[in-house]
Amino acid sequence: MKSKTPARKIPKVRIAAPEGRPLQLRYTCPDEGREIRISANTYDQGEAEKQRQKLLAKLLLGIDAKPRSAMPKNGPGMAWEDFRDAYCRLKAATFRSENSRETAEIRLDVCERIVNPRTLGDMARPETLARLQAELFAGAESPRKKARSAHTVRSYMMTLIAALNWAHSMKWLSERIGFDKMDADEADKGRPLCGEEFDRLLAAVPKVIMEEADVEGWRFLLRGLWESGLRLTEAMMLSWDKGEAITPVFPKKGLPHLHIPGKMQKSRKSQDVPTTPAFASLLLETKEGQRTGWVFHPGARRGKGRLTPKQVGRTITLMGKAACIVVNAKAKAASAHDLRRSFGQRMADAGLPSRDLQAIMRHASITTTEAYYLRDKVQDQAQRIAMYLGTSARMTAAKAADDSDLNPYPVTVAEAGLEPARP
Repeated sequence: MKSKTPARKIPKVRIAAPEGRPLQLRYTCPDEGREIRISANTYDQGEAEKQRQKLLAKLLLGIDAKPRSAMPKNGPGMAWEDFRDAYCRLKAATFRSENSRETAEIRLDVCERIVNPRTLGDMARPETLARLQAELFAGAESPRKKARSAHTVRSYMMTLIAALNWAHSMKWLSERIGFDKMDADEADKGRPLCGEEFDRLLAAVPKVIMEEADVEGWRFLLRGLWESGLRLTEAMMLSWDKGEAITPVFPKKGLPHLHIPGKMQKSRKSQDVPTTPAFASLLLETKEGQRTGWVFHPGARRGKGRLTPKQVGRTITLMGKAACIVVNAKAKAASAHDLRRSFGQRMADAGLPSRDLQAIMRHASITTTEAYYLRDKVQDQAQRIAMYLGTSARMTAAKAADDSDLNPYPVTVAEAGLEPARP
């Protein structure tokens, strides 16, 4: 009597929704006893269910659906999906804000869909990164299928390379990734706004915000960004009384400042940072009895909670468009970050020392402050040099004499009736 071949055990396949990630198909391998995770590369439950049915059909036919059964757990041969899971749990979870985690995961999702890597090593290859950068720039996986700016492409590549270099720190990749990222052209970025443009931005708020009761809340936020230099995510985390948030401090002795808790800092150290008297005065417009909760809460949707920084940022850009404020050669409308640029440039123009400007802008390095806000025009530099050497008036007088053709010789400072400038 022939012995019967034991029936193949078909595992149950379920759809999982990891936080901040596309849906996954998961099942326990009957041979190895370990959980298999396969990304559905979608957030749509209906599409994931179709993939689940196809996977079940493969398993019923005895087709091995595991994309990585013989791969080592860690190292360049580890499954890309396993790496993403580890990165989400061990690294992204330590990011300062939920918005930072969400942004990083979304950018990695886009890179993953373009390249479709099988392993961590596949993604880390120089030719893969070069192709990814080119396709990002061409608009691959863009909702509108339009070419991305160099600045946007660079942000995607920096997010991916940071993740790959974290893998190197975990000894999963043998070398750090030194890929030459595309430089972000200054023309792709924004610029500081002048006072007249800011007034137009405030005037444009009712064109975008239909609820009249919400208009002043949005204007209060715009004024806060203009007077503080805070990043939008920081402004939205400014609270009167929440210990885990950024809080304004009004000491009995000394000047007002902002306190940033350690968990919101890369260094994990709490920090007190200076602010301006104008911003302190703006905060004090809120009556003492109303100083609870968030300082800025623009347009909170009824019954749907507080707007996210991303939603607020998009709304402010719509205001910039309504105010007809263009900030670069590509007709980009003014954004929330342009208000930060405006603050930094005003402080630099007012003569704020570089170290103080660095502190109030919260730049990690003085080189960042100098690169963006202390760049002098050549004529300004030449004028200061001339004044320092006491030659400005002499050169002007000599040029006038040459123009009149009355005196072929240089005019001295004494003859010009001026004293040389003292160092």
